Amino acid sequence: SSAASDVYKRQLYMCLGILVASINLANNSNCIGDASSFIDLGTIADSLIWTDNGLVFNPSPSALGWIYNFNTTGVHNITLTAIDSSGCFDTSNVVLTIYDLPEIIMTPVSASCNTCADGEVFVTVVSGPMPHQLLWSTGGSFNPLTGLNPGSYTATLTDGNACSITDSINVGNSVGIFENNN
Repeated sequence: SSAASDVYKRQLYMCLGILVASINLANNSNCIGDASSFIDLGTIADSLIWTDNGLVFNPSPSALGWIYNFNTTGVHNITLTAIDSSGCFDTSNVVLTIYDLPEIIMTPVSASCNTCADGEVFVTVVSGPMPHQLLWSTGGSFNPLTGLNPGSYTATLTDGNACSITDSINVGNSVGIFENNN
């Protein structure tokens, strides 16, 4: 009807004000456990509603906009709905992928004595897409890490999604006791 059309037109004209929902992502893929940053591109509203695949969530304010730590992997369709006091609204959508962390198993080979530099540590990649980049606390990237004295060694593996895991292991000595060289 003409009356309904007039109401719609009046509502439309009222909603053409300064209401804006506008966000972007600092990066559109993150690793589980990493904070995701939503950059505010000038959102203006009386209230905001955030949804992730249709479910409401509440990111925290940050210097550039908002920040949130997702606890599930996969594709997240994020919608920000900005609403003003007259009921007008605007939406902004972004898509974010959250990846799982790689998994590794570290296997030590004991040194033959407390002062012998013949121990080893080998890293087996259980999961995480290629390419893999391995970095040891000693600065090397070889696998296995060889020529080791007894002690603790740390490895960081970064996978093809730029997700990283860090783990440590102790290399013992096959004698089973530490020699005292006083």
